[in-house]
Amino acid sequence: MTDEARASAPVPVAIPPVYRGAADTSSFASNALKFLSERRLQQGEVFGCRIVTWGVVFAASHAAVNEVLVDENDSFSAKAAYSLFTGLNLFGENVLFSDGEKHNRLRQLLLESDFAHTDRLVEKKYVHLIRMIVENFTEAMSLKVKVKSTNKLEINVYDTMKTLCGDLLAGIFLGFKIKEKSKGNVKGNCKCKGKSCNCIAVVEGTEHFQDLQSKFWRASTSSGIKLNVSFFGVSLKSAYAKGEVAKWQILDILKSIDKKRVSETEPTSISTTTLKAENSSPINSDSGSDSKAKLHEAQCRCPFVSMSESKSEGNLNASSEKMMGMTEEERLNHYLMFSSSLVAKSIASVITSFMLEIARRPEILDKLKREIRSNAENANNSYLDRVILEVERLYPPIIGCCRYSKKDVQIRGKSIPSGCNVWCSFLTSNRDPEHFSDPLAFRPDRWNNETVRKKDDLVHFSFGAFSRSCLGKPLAKVVVREMIAGMILNFDWQTLPNQNLEYRWLPVVRPVDGLNISLSKC
Repeated sequence: MTDEARASAPVPVAIPPVYRGAADTSSFASNALKFLSERRLQQGEVFGCRIVTWGVVFAASHAAVNEVLVDENDSFSAKAAYSLFTGLNLFGENVLFSDGEKHNRLRQLLLESDFAHTDRLVEKKYVHLIRMIVENFTEAMSLKVKVKSTNKLEINVYDTMKTLCGDLLAGIFLGFKIKEKSKGNVKGNCKCKGKSCNCIAVVEGTEHFQDLQSKFWRASTSSGIKLNVSFFGVSLKSAYAKGEVAKWQILDILKSIDKKRVSETEPTSISTTTLKAENSSPINSDSGSDSKAKLHEAQCRCPFVSMSESKSEGNLNASSEKMMGMTEEERLNHYLMFSSSLVAKSIASVITSFMLEIARRPEILDKLKREIRSNAENANNSYLDRVILEVERLYPPIIGCCRYSKKDVQIRGKSIPSGCNVWCSFLTSNRDPEHFSDPLAFRPDRWNNETVRKKDDLVHFSFGAFSRSCLGKPLAKVVVREMIAGMILNFDWQTLPNQNLEYRWLPVVRPVDGLNISLSKC
């Protein structure tokens, strides 16, 4: 081989020996951003390490992640990569954990769902529904602020938003009933202990469901060890064993909901009187029976219904024609995923990071308040969109994705053999100095170009990209936007002292203490 050919030949990625697993795993788990950033500086944009005992190649730059994701159907497997994590197997086979023709079929079916299209979310009243839930929440919070002698309410943002998002997803995907507007626990007679109160539910019947989802989440992020023993009258169950039981209880609930939605031509599980469509406030401007009917339909429509199961009931529509081939098991697996704590925690993560960054920058909050107040319908708040994009870039709720090479591949001049774990780092690719100027600075103005904003999934990877981009991104964007707008419109907030605001990057990005703040009416 000539010197020129040798210089241009791909360089094999070096994987350290197994004994390095403990040190690499500990460093990665304790501070993923520091680990990935330092290794990239030392070893380049594509580098090898040991996580547990697995040899892992990290794609750590924007260009490297792009190369993996753009070609992944031919070269990489998501199913094989995630099968390493025993807890994730509890989700069953769904669009996230499948490959090949099955993944393509499920993705095409789900692309017909309303939540995958921003225009349909508006047209079919999902946005209106979300706004009502947010409005009920902010009204309840305002009442709690008023009864405080200091006119301030202390809350934990991450915990509060996680609960609210869980409620909201249960309302949207599962049809749980929105509560009547009421004063609730305004006297503070709630179950929360300590200084932060999170007992402001806006959707009925979710407490037990969210408790089950919490157990299921702990199992899905556990080591997967199934321990269930009893001795001397004492029962010991691992998180995984508890999560398995919770999953079957969740599936019983989901089967009942699925059966009702598939079989009913005129669903009656949601009372339209609770939807408050006649409310005259700017955020709830629609009125009349047509509005009520559309709001009712928004909560009762099944996004995963199959043609074969709905046709006999006279409930066939264009979307359900596309759903033929999605079995009951597949629908249940997707109900399980989209209503799971993973989704609620991810949305809560973005909102928490937003509120922390804005608390540090009162001038940005003032500008946002002026924009939102001048546009009560929240239809064209472009500055808000830019700030949210910058939060997503710096603090992606999930720091990356996992793939498994199906054949020998090259990434950025590095050769990776078949059968290798390849993990994409959104965290470092979104802070890549080769792609973003002044990458560590919080600069919403970098998104001033509207064309760039509309292609944000190709600029930052917080929602994935290409054939594996997040199908729920339009819904997640609407939920984040409406919740943040509701908080900005109604409250001022300050961070409380004596808390750890360093970031915990795994499994979901958020401050260590979840962000304790003091809320006051603005």
